[in-house]
Amino acid sequence: MAKRKLKNHYGEGSIFYSNVKQKWMAQINVGKDENGKVIRKSVTAETQEEVKAKLDELKLSIYTGKFVNANTITFSQLIKQIYDEKLAMNEIQPQTYYRTMETVKLCKEINDIPVQKIDSTMIKQLLLSKVDYANSTIKKMYIILNQCFKEALKRKIISDNPMLDVRKPKSTKKDEEDSGADS
Repeated sequence: MAKRKLKNHYGEGSIFYSNVKQKWMAQINVGKDENGKVIRKSVTAETQEEVKAKLDELKLSIYTGKFVNANTITFSQLIKQIYDEKLAMNEIQPQTYYRTMETVKLCKEINDIPVQKIDSTMIKQLLLSKVDYANSTIKKMYIILNQCFKEALKRKIISDNPMLDVRKPKSTKKDEEDSGADS
C-alpha cells in the first residue's frame, strides 16, 4: 500500500507518514514562543484516518480557545482541567466542583503564573499569607496545590514537584468545636 500524504490547505496542519516512527503523524502551528519561534503540536496514530481525526480535535480546541500549550498552562487552568475531568467522570458532585473553584480563587497570588515557574518559596508564601483562614480552608488549598503539581508531573509539564518541601501551616484561628457534645 502506498503511503500518500493528505493535502490540507495552508494553515490547517500537515499529515504525513513517518518512516522512523512507522506511524501517521499530523502537525499544526499552535502559536509562537516569547522569542517569536513557531510552536508546533504533533499527534500520531496507526492510520491516516485516525491521525486526521486527532488533528481535527486539536484544531477545534485551538479555534475554540480550549487548547493550552503545556509550556504556558497556568495554575488555575490546570486545576480547572483536573476538576472538569473529575466532574465529567462523575468522581465529584457539582457542589464539590464549585466549592473547589471558589477555593482556587483564594490562590490568586499564583493563579495566573505558568505552573513551570511556580516554586516552593511561592507556595510557602501563599500558604503563610492564609494562616488567618480556618484550618479546613488551609487544608483544602494544600490538597488542591498537591493535586495540581502531581498532575503537572504526570503530564511532564514539570520535572520536580515544588510541594515536596512544603508543609501545611496551622491557622491562627481556633478550630470550632462540636457544640452537640456539651452536656
